[in-house]
Amino acid sequence: MEDKSSILIDGDKKTIWNAITDAHKLSQWYVPGSPWKITKLSVGEKGTFTLMPSRHNNLSEMLPMTFTIKL
Repeated sequence: MEDKSSILIDGDKKTIWNAITDAHKLSQWYVPGSPWKITKLSVGEKGTFTLMPSRHNNLSEMLPMTFTIKL
């Protein structure tokens, strides 16, 4: 079974797009310290990140995850 979740970011599209496509900004507000890979910056495209163990989660090892860009 696939786990799914989503987040809603309230703001104008330009600011949101910048926040989710700029790796530096993305890592500031969502899972800091986790590496991101977004191969194509388009609505509907998938990307990946690896959630790293930190003091903010209960992980003992890295957890690869995927996401889809939707607006």
